[in-house]
Amino acid sequence: MRLNESVRCCAAVALCLSAGQTLAGGAPDAVTDCLASAGYDRAAGEACLGLLASPCIDALPTPAPVDVAQCIEAETAVWDTALNAAYGDLIAAAQAMDGDGGETPDGQEEALRAAQRAWIAFRDADCAWRGNLTFGTGHFTDGAECAQRLTAARVLDLIQYGGAP
Repeated sequence: MRLNESVRCCAAVALCLSAGQTLAGGAPDAVTDCLASAGYDRAAGEACLGLLASPCIDALPTPAPVDVAQCIEAETAVWDTALNAAYGDLIAAAQAMDGDGGETPDGQEEALRAAQRAWIAFRDADCAWRGNLTFGTGHFTDGAECAQRLTAARVLDLIQYGGAP
């Protein structure tokens, strides 16, 4: 890729991240709004995947793997914010259960924290492995898609257990 094309691609990705606008007219809020509309319906939540990354990728003048990965990573950041919100809700609920005077077994908060730490370790290891399966610059895209997909799936799992969509 020539330098001018690389600059244009990076500028397109920067536009995807700035002021909530993508070149295709979408916004990072598209994922958040979609999740809120989906509520606790997992299938509807799965339809939210790609709402930011796809228009960003489509807007790239030359979709080089590293630039595609940056679009995917921008959307993954939105999913990560949703993950933190749903996890925070469940931690608060677990703390309340731990202090309910025996109605539920104690240890709910620590069990959730342990599960989340294990999930993060799994996600990181699995996506590093998947990214390394591809030679050349394709590993950027493979690793980014893995992180996006697994993060979105975890968000939907936590929503199913009562985290806020």
